[in-house]
Amino acid sequence: MGEYRTLPSEPGRQQRRDEIIAQLALFRRRIALSQRALECNYVAMATFVVTSLLLVATPWLRGGGAPAVATGVFVVGVLLLLIALVLEFWEMHLGLRTVDIEIGGATGNR
Repeated sequence: MGEYRTLPSEPGRQQRRDEIIAQLALFRRRIALSQRALECNYVAMATFVVTSLLLVATPWLRGGGAPAVATGVFVVGVLLLLIALVLEFWEMHLGLRTVDIEIGGATGNR
C-alpha cells in the first residue's frame, strides 16, 4: 500500500489512487457529520441549562410564561439530541463504507 501522492499513474496503480480518493471523500463527510453532531449536543446542553435556569427563576419572573418557555426550550434540546443521534448513526454507516472500500481493495473484490 503506497501513499496516494507517490503512486504512479499507470493503470494498475490508478485503481488504488481512485480507492484512496473515495476513502478521503468519505472521511471528510464523516468528520463533517461528527462535527455537526457535536454542535447539536453542545447546543442541547445549553438549552437544558437554560431550561433549568428558567424553572428556578419562575417565582421571580412576571407574567407566568416561564414554564411554557422552559418547556419549549426543553423540547428544542431533545430534538437536537435526536438530530445528533441520527448524524452519528449516519457517520457510522459511512465508516463502514470506508472499510468496505479498503477490504475490497485488499481482497481484490473491487
